[in-house]
Amino acid sequence: MSIAERALLALEREHDLELRKEETVLRKYKNGELSQDQYNEYLKKKAEQDRSEQQQVVEDLGNMFDPDKGMFSGVIKMGSKPQFKKQKQIDKLERDIQKTLSLLENDQTNVIKIKLRGIKWIPIDNKVIDEKMTKFYKNKISTLINEIDNNY
Repeated sequence: MSIAERALLALEREHDLELRKEETVLRKYKNGELSQDQYNEYLKKKAEQDRSEQQQVVEDLGNMFDPDKGMFSGVIKMGSKPQFKKQKQIDKLERDIQKTLSLLENDQTNVIKIKLRGIKWIPIDNKVIDEKMTKFYKNKISTLINEIDNNY
C-alpha cells in the first residue's frame, strides 16, 4: 500500500469516527441522556473546531504560495535567477528584432531603424550579465542598422 493510499485510509477512518461520535451525541440527546444545554455546548464546540480547522486550511493554502517557504517557492526562486531572467529577455528581444525586420518586406527602412534603436537590454540586477548583454545588443542593433543602410 502506497503512502498516499495509507493517508487516504487514515482520513477515511478519522471521518468515520467523527460521524459515529456525532451520531452517538445526537442519539443521546434524542433519548434524553443529554440536556438541551449539553447538546448546545456540544454543537458550539463542534462549530468552533470546524472554524479552527477552516482557518488552518486557509493559512496552509496561503503558505503554499509563499515565495520563500511554499510548495511553489522553488519555481518562484528559479524564475528570479539571473540566468532565467537573461534567457527570458533574450527570447523577447530576439522576437522583437525579428518582428521589426519583417517590415523590410514592406520597404519601411526608416521605421525599422527607429524601432531597432528602441530595442535595448533592460538590466536584471546582475552587473556581469547586464554589461555583457547591453554591449551585445548595442553591437547587434548597430550592425543591423548598418546592413539596412548599405543594402536597402
